[in-house]
Amino acid sequence: MKTGRRPIAALIAAGQARAALADAPPSAPEAGQVVRVTLVTFATRLSTKALHSGEVTSIVTNDAPDLTHEFFLVQTQLSPQDLPLDAEGRIEEESPRIHKIVSIEDLQPGQQGQATVHLDAGHYVYFCNINFHHLVGMRGELTVKP
Repeated sequence: MKTGRRPIAALIAAGQARAALADAPPSAPEAGQVVRVTLVTFATRLSTKALHSGEVTSIVTNDAPDLTHEFFLVQTQLSPQDLPLDAEGRIEEESPRIHKIVSIEDLQPGQQGQATVHLDAGHYVYFCNINFHHLVGMRGELTVKP
């Protein structure tokens, strides 16, 4: 899986896009698909789950009034409920059974982050890995078509 080569407001680390946090709205993404992700109290809403392989910009907003959230996107054959957990109940982000694509971490209430990556066709799972949030509804899956 290739990661994005031209991230917008993102830092490149360990071969994957990590979004920079911003209090102001992110700049307009370059050409490609855009998925707006809204994080609320124990739910994650995506503007679309109908994606095709290619460049995708995730614009993530934490709309929860009082909770910090994060957004992970991993490629895996596993369903969200079958992702490997560590002893503390967090999803094992470095497990060989998942391939981390996007990690936008520590979004405070009202903050936004974004990352642009290249997605290949396949099965993906998204989740928040803070304080068991993934166990109470902050997870889901999407399929990227060719």
